[in-house]
Amino acid sequence: MYKLSIKNEVNGREYGATFESKEEKNAWLDECINKEKWGKNQREIPKDEVPAELESRIIDFSNKVEFRELDGEEIEVVVEYVTLKPDYIITESNLNLSKTHRNQKKKELRKSEYPSLEEILHIILDHGADSPEYAALQEQRAAIKAKYPLE
Repeated sequence: MYKLSIKNEVNGREYGATFESKEEKNAWLDECINKEKWGKNQREIPKDEVPAELESRIIDFSNKVEFRELDGEEIEVVVEYVTLKPDYIITESNLNLSKTHRNQKKKELRKSEYPSLEEILHIILDHGADSPEYAALQEQRAAIKAKYPLE
């Protein structure tokens, strides 16, 4: 299981999602990045077009040769570009690596196999806590715990 947390550093909004598989997570990420759902992606723009509030987001400088028309002639011009980092930060957690997550899954599996509270109550009320039926119930519970041991 994978958990994604996304924070837009420009406007402060936060987003998140949890996925069962890596493929599902990657497909969702690709779709959202392509649609710029969390803000603008990393991009190059001419240095003279960078607004003052985005100057702190510059991560690289480069020069590109462009052809421009001047007095009916095409001339080569060197334009300085900057690379701006994306508006957002993506943090990924692999919950499968988390001991707490693994233990929680095992607890859920245990609960799904345990006898119902109604069954337990009937055994206690009908036979008592010292009965062989109650002892069998405790053995069943111990076997389930051994089947799904916590770390």
